[in-house]
Amino acid sequence: MHGGFDPRRSSPLTRAWMRLAYGCARPLARISVRASALTTFSLLCCVGVPVPLVLGPVWALAAAGLVGLATFAETLGSAVAVVTGRITPLGTVYHAVAARLGEACWLAALWLAGVPAWLATGCCAVAWLHEYARTESTLSGMSPARMVTMAEHQMRFAASVVGLALSGLASLLSPELAVGAATMAATVWLLLGIGGLIQLADSVQHSLR
Repeated sequence: MHGGFDPRRSSPLTRAWMRLAYGCARPLARISVRASALTTFSLLCCVGVPVPLVLGPVWALAAAGLVGLATFAETLGSAVAVVTGRITPLGTVYHAVAARLGEACWLAALWLAGVPAWLATGCCAVAWLHEYARTESTLSGMSPARMVTMAEHQMRFAASVVGLALSGLASLLSPELAVGAATMAATVWLLLGIGGLIQLADSVQHSLR
């Protein structure tokens, strides 16, 4: 699904995550759970991520948990598609669109946690531009395996979970500290996103020249 990416050559954390997803996907495939259903469940979880913040800053912890649940369901959807051999063009597009909408929901939660609107908007723009450029490069003949950058979806997931969790914990001490934690996470998202775009532009230039 990832253009030749071999998880055996990835970090121990990535290998453990992939093994967990595969182990959970096999029984789900046996009972005919569809990958699209898991993607839909993931998207619904993402839509719910900003909701706890309405109740107060400490509920950012619950939002972080929803981000984790949504991401695991998304990974399970991909794993089920691989295990069942049902990787379809429609499913691939749906998965990509759901992931982008999900990231927008995560940023909405960070905004509710105190991140400036311009920063949250910038994070979203950089992430979507990264994925758009990757898609167009793939259509132009570039191998997806050569387009892995520091701004991958996993980075956005980590920034969102850590930012929301730290914000929720910090709110027990100080509202300003809670806002600072969320803003720090969004800043990391933006900076790594810009770095990822630079990496991607360099790879595209050398591959498609």
